[in-house]
Amino acid sequence: HYPLRRQRQMCIRDSGWIYRLPGGVTLIKRVYLQRGKNTVFVSYTLRESPEPTVTLTVSPMVCWKSYHSEMKPWSAFPVRRGPEVGGWYVQATPDSPKLRLLLRGAKWAPSCWWNERVLHEREQERGLDCEEDLFCPAQGERDLKVGETVVLIGTIEEDEPGDPTLALAEIVKHQESLIKQAGIAGKGNESATDDDTTTPDLVRAADLFLIRALGARHTVLAGYPWFTDWGLSLIHI
Repeated sequence: HYPLRRQRQMCIRDSGWIYRLPGGVTLIKRVYLQRGKNTVFVSYTLRESPEPTVTLTVSPMVCWKSYHSEMKPWSAFPVRRGPEVGGWYVQATPDSPKLRLLLRGAKWAPSCWWNERVLHEREQERGLDCEEDLFCPAQGERDLKVGETVVLIGTIEEDEPGDPTLALAEIVKHQESLIKQAGIAGKGNESATDDDTTTPDLVRAADLFLIRALGARHTVLAGYPWFTDWGLSLIHI
């Protein structure tokens, strides 16, 4: 697979990956977060296929760990898992939030296997523990027609997740507003040069680290996916 566009182009409408699979099947994958929620959307669009439909199988990998360690199997993990309306759920520990994995129209079945020795290249470069094992609680299968898009949703929110299409539209509107406020409207488009795209990319990227925590407090994350608002680490970046 390869990026849908240059990795530097961070506008959510243009980001994603193209998978060219055996048999002439082409699949487009996009990942985005719902604004203000602990919810992630992973969309799959079947662009090309010699057959009118294909079967998409999703195998979500779950990780539960502290800041400075890698995930390894342990006997008590997870404490709970099972079917959920529209998908599956898993709870890592008694005091952890319940993670819901939703794919409407899919047939879900338990799997409970470990994807072992996943390599983190940046950690390897730093000489740190760089391998971890990820847990797959269940797999979902759904038929996908050419031109159709389905969305896998992962959320720890108690409320039902918002509509993925509306969530994406909200992100696009917010990003366009950021570019306009920065005084660089009209840049970062397909006709822009490499130098033209740098500033819009930085504006969009920086905004992802600015969050509103519980209550009215605003803060800045030190890094994804595991850091919170640690002042020292934030200064380093």
